[in-house]
Formats: sequence, structure tokens, C-alpha cells
Amino acid sequence: MKKILLIAGMIATPLSVALAKGINFDTAIRWNTQVISQALKDTGFKPSSSVRPVYNRILKALLALDTFSARQAVEVCMEECNKSKMLKEGQGNSGKKCPQLCEEFASSLVIANNKANNALLTGNTENQIVDHKMEYSWKGAAYITGTHAIDRDVIITFKDEEHSSKEFCKILTADAFERGLKYPMTCGGECNLFGNDIIEVTGSDYAKTLYYEVDDFCDSWFGREGEFFWRVHFDGTMEELKN
Repeated sequence: MKKILLIAGMIATPLSVALAKGINFDTAIRWNTQVISQALKDTGFKPSSSVRPVYNRILKALLALDTFSARQAVEVCMEECNKSKMLKEGQGNSGKKCPQLCEEFASSLVIANNKANNALLTGNTENQIVDHKMEYSWKGAAYITGTHAIDRDVIITFKDEEHSSKEFCKILTADAFERGLKYPMTCGGECNLFGNDIIEVTGSDYAKTLYYEVDDFCDSWFGREGEFFWRVHFDGTMEELKN
């Protein structure tokens, strides 16, 4: 009997470990109603506002599913959100249109689940000077009196890597998502000829920016200099943002 229990325990252990791991946008699970509701509220689909019918329709449609992935949640959200002309045209309080709202909603679902399972990344940072700010006299911009350093916590996980700016932004936003930032994100920074580069990744709500140190944001020592910025979506699609 003890042997049977021991074997059963050995079989059960990997399952419990697997359940504690984080999920991605394609992982289909059975969601807690409160998690769905809170993710909708965090995105702006508030039941106490003029978009209450949209909130109710999305919640009802998702609860009708036994299990679903965050990618499926985007599809349901888009179908119901586009029924509201106001939201479809970006005339809500946030000014965001349905594609961004639904992407943020799906991000909130995955983040909430992974946070509950302690799957968000931590550490791998050090404090660095990321920029300098000009100081001016009261007489105007022509009178520069000096500069002062701007320091931030910089993630150094990728400081020895080099890729093209597009490939790097895929890598960095995936990491930033695990740290709690929502898609769609903006990613970019200066590509310098010498020294490492500091790249900024900002979540869709602009509430938080992460700073990353990379070896080369241009793919090679002979790469282009300048600034490169990308808009990165949860499904891997990207658009280059021009200055």
C-alpha cells in the first residue's frame, strides 16, 4: 500500500509543478470569473459606465466556454467590442479603439494568472545612468547652465547579446510581458556605434517603462547608427514607428 501511495505521489508531483507555471496567449484553461471581470475593468470595460453592455456581452460569451485561451479572448472581445460604434471608433474615455482594448484585456488575463502563480520575472537589474537632462537658466533655452544624470534600474539579462532592432524588440517585449507590461508595447532606443545600448520598453497604458542594456541594437558592429522604435503586438506582428 505504501508503495502504491509513493508511486501515486511521484506521478502527481509533475502535474502540480506544471500547474504552477505561467501560461501564454495560446494556453487554454478554465478561468476564474473574478479574474475575467477584473481584467475587463482594468482595460476600461467598466460595468458602471456607458460600456456596460459590452462588458456584459464579453463576460457572458467567455463564461459560456468551458476553457479558452487569451488569444480566443481577443477574438470574443473584438466581436463584441465592434458592436459598439463608440468603442469601434475610439470615442470612449480612453480614446483607444477595439484592437488595442482587446489586446490589453488579453494581456491582463495572462498577467493576472501568472502573477497568482508567482510566474513573473524578478531581478537581473542594476542601477545605471540612462540619460542626461539639460538644465536651463530662467532666461531661456539659450542659457544652458549644465546637465544632471538620469538613473534608472536597468535589466542586464541581455547585455551581451546583439540582434537587429526588430528581433531585439521581439525578445525584450516578451520579457517585459513576463514582468507585467501589457501589449501592445513600444520598444526602441538609440543604436550607438560604440558601447552598449539602453533600450526602453513601454506598456500599452504608458504607466511603466522598463530599461534594458543590450550589446548591440543594430545586429553588428558595422550596423546603422540612429534611433529605432517598434510597436509590438501580442501575436508577434510589428510596425516600425518613424520619428
